[in-house]
Amino acid sequence: MRYISGERNSGIFTIFRRIYIVIFLLIALLVVIFTGITYMATTNFYEMSTQLLNKDVAAHIAKFTSPYGREGFDRQKADSVFYEAMVISPSAEVYFLDTTGEVIYFHGEASAIKSHHISLDHILRYLAVGGTQHINGPDPRDPVHPKIFSAAAVEGD
Repeated sequence: MRYISGERNSGIFTIFRRIYIVIFLLIALLVVIFTGITYMATTNFYEMSTQLLNKDVAAHIAKFTSPYGREGFDRQKADSVFYEAMVISPSAEVYFLDTTGEVIYFHGEASAIKSHHISLDHILRYLAVGGTQHINGPDPRDPVHPKIFSAAAVEGD
């Protein structure tokens, strides 16, 4: 039997075209999912490793260059702490908080701080585990987006 018209062949091409489109869409969906998972995993790994690498920065500052003394809080000494922190980790931001979470002193313009009071829950949890777990906490410059941090309790006279 001979077919003179190409009707039978065009039906086969339509089926193959549909299969091609479905396979292409499935592969594109898998690529998007893989890219999203990879992005989330690398971001999480970067945050964890950076936090672990810098976990002793706050403890070092609290132990060796604490701006707290017998006369109270020394702003000149605090400014030297900011300088030393920048030498140790240029991306570090240092905030001195009181026991209620009120920002006492920081380096920068007052307008840069969006929240002068932050919750201490994350900081207390970080101190309880000794900085060994990945914990994001509030950022006074951007309280909506939590960030990694390093914290240490400063005890003085």
